[in-house]
Amino acid sequence: MVAERLSFDERVAISELVKRRLSFRAIGAILGRAHTTVAREVNADRDRAGAYHPRRANGGARERARRPKVLRLEADDELRAEVSHWLRAGASPMQACGRVAPEHPGQSRWKVSHSTVYNAIYVLGRARINVELDVALRTGRLRRMSRAATRAAGDTPRFLGMVGIADRPDEVAGRAVPGHWEGDLVEGNRASRSAIITLVERQSRYLITSLLPHGKTSEQVITAIQARMRSLPADLRRTLTWDQGSEMARHLDLALDPQIEVYFCDPHSPWQRPTNENTNGLIREYFPKGTDFTKVSAEDLQAATDRLNGRPRKVLDFRTPAKAFAELVTAAGATTA
Repeated sequence: MVAERLSFDERVAISELVKRRLSFRAIGAILGRAHTTVAREVNADRDRAGAYHPRRANGGARERARRPKVLRLEADDELRAEVSHWLRAGASPMQACGRVAPEHPGQSRWKVSHSTVYNAIYVLGRARINVELDVALRTGRLRRMSRAATRAAGDTPRFLGMVGIADRPDEVAGRAVPGHWEGDLVEGNRASRSAIITLVERQSRYLITSLLPHGKTSEQVITAIQARMRSLPADLRRTLTWDQGSEMARHLDLALDPQIEVYFCDPHSPWQRPTNENTNGLIREYFPKGTDFTKVSAEDLQAATDRLNGRPRKVLDFRTPAKAFAELVTAAGATTA
C-alpha cells in the first residue's frame, strides 16, 4: 500500500516539532510516519538559513505532484549506459550499482540504488523506451516465455531476474555483517494448502514468521514478506536467500519493497540456507508435520516464535536471538538517526 502524501497540517506539525529540536525519528513516531519520510521532507524544503517552512513546502509538493515523473535512468544517458553495461556483463542490479559508483568517486550523480534500476527495467523496458534495459537482466527478457520455449532454452533461469547463491555477496557467509536473511515455507497438510513463512536473520538467529492459512501463491507469500520486513531498518534487510520454489516467482517485487535482494539456492540444496533449516526443525516442535495451519491462530504462531526467540543460544554466547536482534536494531537506528 502506497503511503498518502503529507498533508498541510502534518507539515505545520513537523515545522513546530523541528523548532522544538525533536529528532526525525521522534517526529515520525508522533505523526505515525516513517522517520525517513520526515527527514526527506525537511531536508528537501529548507531555506538557505536551514529553516523549514510548511506553507512553501506544501506548495512545492503540490507543484511536483503535477509534473510528469522522469526516471533517473531515462534522463541520464551516460548513467543508463554504464548500468546497462554491467547488467549485460551478468551483474545483478545491486552488483551493477555497486560497480558504477566507485568508478566516479565523490560524484553523487553516479550513486543509484538497485530499486531504481528495477523501476527502469519495468517502466522503461516495457514501454519500449529503452531497449538496453529491456534485455539486460540475466534472463535477457522481461516477459515470461511459453513452456515450450522454456524447455527449448535448456538452462534458462527458473525466474525472471533471478540471481544464484554463487553471486551472493561474500559477507553473507561470514555472518559478521547483519541484515542477511534466509527464508522458507513450512508446509501444512496437503488438504488445507496452508503454510507459514519463516525468515531467520543469519547473525542473530532471530526468527520472523507469518501465517498463510488460505494459500501460498507467490502473491500471498511476497505480500506477507513485505508486510513483515518493510518496517526494519535498511541495514537489517540486505539480502534474502530462498530456494527455487514457485512462491518466489514474484521475487523482483521485494527489490522494490522493502528493497531487499533475493538470492536463490541451487536446486534441491536446503543445506545452502542452514540457519533456516535448523529453525524450521525447531518450529516443528510446536507444529508437527501435517499440521493444518487454517486451525492455528496468528497469536499461537507468534507465541511459538517468541519462545524460540527467547531461547539462549550457545552460538550467541548464551544471549537470546531476541536480545541479539534488539541490539542490531538499536545499532542500526543510531547510524540512521
